[in-house]
Amino acid sequence: MIWVKGLSFKISFFMWKVWKAKLPLDDFMRRLGYFMPSRCWCCIDPQEESLTHLFFTSHAAKIVWKYFLARAGIKMEGLTLHQAITRCWTARVLPRMKPIMQALPSCIIWELWKRRNSYKYGEAIIISRVIYQVSSSLQALVRVRKLGLSNIPHKWHDLLNMLENYTPRLSYEKVIWEMPREGWVKVNTDGASRGNPGRSSIGVCIRNEVGDVTYALGREIDETINTEAESVAILEALRICLWKPPWSIVDYMEEIWQLMSRGNFKVTHIFREGNKLADHLTNYALDVGDIEGYDFWHLDSIGRRIVNEDKLQCNGYASLPCLLKESQIVVSVSFTQSIKRKSKASRGPGAKQDIMLSSICSCRFIRRNWVRLGLKPSHGKLLGFTRKVLVQ
Repeated sequence: MIWVKGLSFKISFFMWKVWKAKLPLDDFMRRLGYFMPSRCWCCIDPQEESLTHLFFTSHAAKIVWKYFLARAGIKMEGLTLHQAITRCWTARVLPRMKPIMQALPSCIIWELWKRRNSYKYGEAIIISRVIYQVSSSLQALVRVRKLGLSNIPHKWHDLLNMLENYTPRLSYEKVIWEMPREGWVKVNTDGASRGNPGRSSIGVCIRNEVGDVTYALGREIDETINTEAESVAILEALRICLWKPPWSIVDYMEEIWQLMSRGNFKVTHIFREGNKLADHLTNYALDVGDIEGYDFWHLDSIGRRIVNEDKLQCNGYASLPCLLKESQIVVSVSFTQSIKRKSKASRGPGAKQDIMLSSICSCRFIRRNWVRLGLKPSHGKLLGFTRKVLVQ
């Protein structure tokens, strides 16, 4: 609470000394055993100088504290110095106003201390000047913490209103996987370490200019830290692109630069949202096991979904592999067969009933079961993709 980012260190350090009651005032000297006449330099009617009197109960201190606390909705009645400071630190305000309220007691106490020293050495400073200096310090703090703000008001009341009604400008950046240029392939890499150091893995995926996967790898490596896992992933990707296995083990980064000098590579940083497939392969190696493949169907279901999503996001272009390896064409076939069955109306020996069977089934089921069922197809019609069977 004392150390507020953007507030001068000397003000924060002075506030720490006040909070710990370590200022060399008359009451502090008496605690050390030095007894001497005591006089407050700030009051017209001199009183004994003490920490509480100088910074909270004196005439000037009351006016300054009341000016700022009343406009912040904090009542001073019945409070001590430390309680008033704590109320400012714990005030229920918007998150963007928290640092200002936390710095308020430090600024007030600092300006009261400067006024006390000026009076002691012959220079008079009026109370309105103290209020002005506190407001200037708070205005400067807002300017440091809110760089995008302009025309920051100086008056405390206007400053509070501005912060309450301020709507921060949100900045965002669209992050997606993008296809490489024509004639290029794109390699995405990722390295992970759970524990840093801990169980580690790498993920590598290579895709061509239309977004199709030409190689994918997710493999667990020795326990290491994040940066080393990232280096191993880049190194493995370069080895794959050059199609040459390593003949010697050297420092990872030196080999990366050596390999890059032998080809035309472009290395860029990308956020996780644009590197989903390599990130998935990295975690798959830790959670399930090693994975390696050279086309779309060698990936697991989640990896295939990520590939399709990435391709859909690239300029609205979709060229997706078919998700069904074998089409199930369903037709409606009508069969007619006479089945001898006793009728309720006539149970004579020659009575029989014609039953029309209409079923919907897959072609494979029809071919496999026509002969066994003894049914003869009369006509067929393509309906669509379904596996439901309807018997009428």
